[in-house]
Amino acid sequence: MHDINTLYEDTIAFLMGAIDYEKISKYSYDSESFNLERMKKLMDAAGNPHCCFETVHVAGTKGKGSTSNMISSILREARLKTGLFTSPHLVNLEERIRINGEEISRLDLCKITDSLRPYIEKEREKDMALSPTYFETLTAIALVYFANEEVDIAVMEVGLGGRLDSTNIVTPLVSVITSIGFDHTDKLGSTLKQIAGEKSGIIKDRVPVVCSMQKDEALGVVQETCIKTDSRLILVGRDTLISNVRPYNSDKIYVEKENSVFGSLCDIRTEQNLYSDLVVPLPGRHQVVNSACAISAAEIALDNIANQKPTVSGINREQLVSRALKNIKCSGRIEVISHYPLVVVDSAHTVESICALKDTIKEYMNADNVTLMLGMCKDKDIAGVLNEIMPSVNKIIFTTTGNPRSANPEDYRDVLNTYKDKPSYTITDISKALKLAMEITDRSGMICVTGSTFLAGNVISLLKKAED
Repeated sequence: MHDINTLYEDTIAFLMGAIDYEKISKYSYDSESFNLERMKKLMDAAGNPHCCFETVHVAGTKGKGSTSNMISSILREARLKTGLFTSPHLVNLEERIRINGEEISRLDLCKITDSLRPYIEKEREKDMALSPTYFETLTAIALVYFANEEVDIAVMEVGLGGRLDSTNIVTPLVSVITSIGFDHTDKLGSTLKQIAGEKSGIIKDRVPVVCSMQKDEALGVVQETCIKTDSRLILVGRDTLISNVRPYNSDKIYVEKENSVFGSLCDIRTEQNLYSDLVVPLPGRHQVVNSACAISAAEIALDNIANQKPTVSGINREQLVSRALKNIKCSGRIEVISHYPLVVVDSAHTVESICALKDTIKEYMNADNVTLMLGMCKDKDIAGVLNEIMPSVNKIIFTTTGNPRSANPEDYRDVLNTYKDKPSYTITDISKALKLAMEITDRSGMICVTGSTFLAGNVISLLKKAED
């Protein structure tokens, strides 16, 4: 009998034996590499677990992880057994698959992988290039786990794009599209219209759609798709209104003594309810927009599931949402790790998300002396990100992400020539880069770690080890 650690190591090795597009820069984004037919066959082999429970499907360039977490929290607060599938993970693979906030156990991960292994191995023997990918396999594991545990509903976050993503196997109660911007342009398209077309691929016939505020080019595609599919569109800024947004409890900054959370107060009016003085304990106005998306989507899901769960209809929605959002945490999303100096870890890797980070630091954290620790993947808009963030920082440390797709130090040089007046350092070892950041930042200053989910996860892991 193998112990769980041995089983777990074997499971991880088996999963990593698949094609993993999270670690590859150059690949074709087409129906051969990303194939829903392949996912349908995998689901057939697993007994079609995705048909056993309701779902909410979330796509978008930025904000989809936070929004998925918020929706999940609201549904859990409504006493629904709620699954949550997100990606990528920061520290442990199990973070991606949760039920009621609890990560899948290593034992369950191993058991479900073993149940899928015979089919996957057979497909790998036929043609490795056409066998289930790493992400497809993880999606399948999540769906089997949710079915086994008899969840009432699951929130499924898209991995890449939407149209060809493995999560698009589901037919949800509501589809959610968060902010659409430029990312993965070599895969999804070089224009907002093309990218929005891929994101809008999750929209199903006559399934309502909640959409965040968008630029006109992207919004037009979403609207056209909703018309073609006869899907009702609930648009933040038109149907769901946000007002009276202000930093929580202060003009500039609020630090809750027990858990050091920054946040906002706001009012959100949906088609059904007015949620007054909502606490959103995540820094940044963009998180208020994400909250509006989450609330509207959760309302639709709860309305639909009330027929199966009569207890849902009797719950006070205003109190439910207030409780659900008040204590929410999204690791790696402008996450305040510690103070003196203030350490903030974020996963921003696009120009749009860096803008949100920059604005949040300015409005919510009142930081004057900022040390930036940056590591990005080489397929990102490095020049665009640096040109946006550099005027707001005092010192910068370039490092790697800890992922094979990581950019090299020389990839930053051209932009750095524009900012020769600012001290800069290049340290490829992440732990040494973090140590230097601590040494060169005084207690009243701030260290901002950003550029990649992979870097965020590595830094969070290092800081946790330092505490143990």
